[in-house]
Parts: sequence; C-alpha cells; structure tokens
Amino acid sequence: MFARFKNWVLNLFKKKPVQTAPVEVVEGTLTNEIIFHGLPNNPPLTVNAIVSGGTLKQRDFFRNAMNVMRHVVISEEFQGRVLEALFTYTEDNPLEIYKKFISGKDLYESLEDKEMDVEVTIYYNKWTNTVGYTYPNTRRTWMNMKYFNTHEYEMMAKMINNVVHEYMHNIGYGHPFNWTKTRDESVPYLYGRIAGEVALEFLGSGRDIASFEEFTNARSN
Repeated sequence: MFARFKNWVLNLFKKKPVQTAPVEVVEGTLTNEIIFHGLPNNPPLTVNAIVSGGTLKQRDFFRNAMNVMRHVVISEEFQGRVLEALFTYTEDNPLEIYKKFISGKDLYESLEDKEMDVEVTIYYNKWTNTVGYTYPNTRRTWMNMKYFNTHEYEMMAKMINNVVHEYMHNIGYGHPFNWTKTRDESVPYLYGRIAGEVALEFLGSGRDIASFEEFTNARSN
C-alpha cells in the first residue's frame, strides 16, 4: 500500500511529455501577409538599433549591417528556414518561437509592437574567447570586435548572427554553457546562424538591398 502511494506522489512531479501543435504556414510574403493559424503578420517586424562604443567607422559599419538585417528578418528565406529548424533545448515548437520573434515583445517590453529593439556596445578584448554577451537584466549586448576582422560581407553576416543570437536571449531563450550538439541546436544559436547565412548568401550575390525580397523569394520558389 505504501509503495503504491509513493509511486502516485512521484508521478505528480514527473515531467510530462510536451504536446506540440503542427506548424501550419499559409503561403504569402512577410511584406504583405502571412497567416499562422489565422493570425495575420501585418505589418512586418521592424528593427530599432542603437550602437555605442568602438570607433566611428565601426559604428557606421554596424549600422550598415543592421540595414541588411532589417531585410533578413522579414524575408521568406529566413522564415522558412527557422520554421524547419530542429531545436533541442526548448519545449516550444518552431511556430511558437517564430511568433515570439516577430512579436517584438522581449523581456523588457510589455507590448507586442512588432519592433525588434537592439542596443549594442562595441568593445575590443583580445584576451577573451567571447564574441558577444548580454545580462539577464538588460537588453544591451556587448560585441567584441576581435572577431569582426574578416572580409566585409563575412563581417556583416557575423554581426547579424551575433545580434540575432543575443536577441533570442532577450526574448527568453537560453542554451547550455558546455559545447555540445544541444547547444548548437538551441534557439539562440540556430536563429543567429540562419540569419547570418541568409545575410551572407544575399551579400555574396552582388544584389542591391532594394532587391532583397526578390532574391529571397526567388530562392524559396
């Protein structure tokens, strides 16, 4: 009798498997209207970026990178890839993650304003292995320019990767600290990596920013 009671109590605290809804995406474009489970995504996500620290040249370069990122995060290419991504460090399904991303509501914002608020301080430290970091009590990100000394396109893609990675922390997603496959497939790492890949593919295509949607739409068809 005692053993049955003990098992009943233990079952109360046992983690139940998470039931996730299937991802349903109705065709369309993010600049017009995409419908997820009947919810319109109109207007699209915008990016508000503030940068400090570093040199004038570095800050200008960062602002140009953010101009590219504004197109990346609303592109069909980015949307398609993150909805297909395999996440191993969250109980949210890809659709729930994406809806949080495009809502613009981070841990320091009370409204879903469709605005991605980015605050970055540029610094340089050759002694650390950290590319960028943030803290739980602020949306500000610190970005180490030690890691941004490559070819111009690669440097821009790296910056976008890092900004999106840290932004995913700001909307509540984490990852393990040890280097494992689980860490690589966490929300911050996958979102950042996909954003950087889409940016680099576009920049390497030689297209003008104005034709970004044309480029990504053609790739997704």
